[in-house]
Amino acid sequence: MNKLFQPGKLLFPLLMAVGLAAFSATSLTAQTFSATNANADSCYSLPQFAGHALFLPGSFDGASVGTPDGSLRFLFSSPGSFVESGTTATLTGTVFNAADGTGFQLNVTFTGRQFPPVNTNLELNPNCYVPTGSVDPTMWHTYSGFSGTLTGIGGYSGVTVTIAATMHNFQVGVGASGKNVLLGASGWFTWTVSGTPANGRTLHNSPEGEFGDFNINLTPPCPCTPHNIAYNFNGTQIIFQNTAGGSYVWFISDGKVKLPVTNGKVILKVTNQTITIPQTKLIGPFTVAVPDSIITFDPAATVATASFDTGAGVWHLTYPKTAIAGNIFYGGAAFKVPASGLPGGIKNVLWNGTFTTDTQGVNISWQWHAANYSNFTGDYNAIAPKPTDDNKASIYKNSDLAGTPEGKDATNKLWKSYVVGGASGGGGSNYTGSGSSTISFPPCVCP
Repeated sequence: MNKLFQPGKLLFPLLMAVGLAAFSATSLTAQTFSATNANADSCYSLPQFAGHALFLPGSFDGASVGTPDGSLRFLFSSPGSFVESGTTATLTGTVFNAADGTGFQLNVTFTGRQFPPVNTNLELNPNCYVPTGSVDPTMWHTYSGFSGTLTGIGGYSGVTVTIAATMHNFQVGVGASGKNVLLGASGWFTWTVSGTPANGRTLHNSPEGEFGDFNINLTPPCPCTPHNIAYNFNGTQIIFQNTAGGSYVWFISDGKVKLPVTNGKVILKVTNQTITIPQTKLIGPFTVAVPDSIITFDPAATVATASFDTGAGVWHLTYPKTAIAGNIFYGGAAFKVPASGLPGGIKNVLWNGTFTTDTQGVNISWQWHAANYSNFTGDYNAIAPKPTDDNKASIYKNSDLAGTPEGKDATNKLWKSYVVGGASGGGGSNYTGSGSSTISFPPCVCP
């Protein structure tokens, strides 16, 4: 809690609407996190109101057990599970109140994933948020609603508590627990009690102005070190052009993959990606959220394909396991140029992402490109990127490089005809822009 809040009671809501519900966030593929209690660090000024997973105010249980102020703090007995898949998520696990052994089985469903985040709640000390701190709420994602049940155990056996989201949206991200600067999540709810608890106490529905709260830390099951490449834009100014689609920078990630000798499919995922365009004297900075990619090497595949799942916000790329000449497309992002344009010569544009695989023995190389288009689109399926350099391995039997937009606009004109100089390209037939330096590494193995 920050100083504007009292446990369970709303005094002055410090809610921040960060943009509108918009394009899907990064990391929309299914991900499972371990959920643990959110302990306070130095960025939270009221540590006596931290260290739990589930908070209920004293109005829930008139026995005033738990803490001196009568509020109830429930802790995970062992890590719970927070699973995100597409636009929904679930939270399950068992929590106990150490003071009297009461507890709940959690079963909560979150819906309506949003990025940019909407209606967030900032509870850390102000200097812990950017630009003075490390927590950037604009990089969180939120869920517009959640509901579920807390099924009583121990002294609360026989009770079912039905919960519903209230006030701010459920938020997920670094610092989003409201208790520390770690990866976490939090959200408020109202509740309704049904049944009689085994301990005979009288439990109450949520009164007006009082709320329960989830505060959890999240740990990925397979911690992996992200990789990044910094690259400089060339000296050509990127001018916004008032065309039908508008001007875009088309960012392309590609490379080579060396596979071990295996019989089945091999999956490579690229997640948690961002591209940071640093601040200049005139404009910026900008952070571009890059969709996740699921790259499948399938022994049954005979042709390389690239498609985009608009519902999940994920690139799906499939390649034969036989040799493919040149690089393959790992994914991309279209950045709409601001009306003021971008100056030439921007230095240290940084692409950051995490590469994981389900198979031991995989090694990859990685680089990225950026091409400037005077007329383009944010519809990734309409872009129709070429999946590989190879002039025989896909439906595009040409010498274009991986990531080249092979789609057409509404006038049936090829997108690639609109390429102009700027970013890392010189226009002409350089549809992808020149490549950055290349790094090679084994991706993290996460079965």
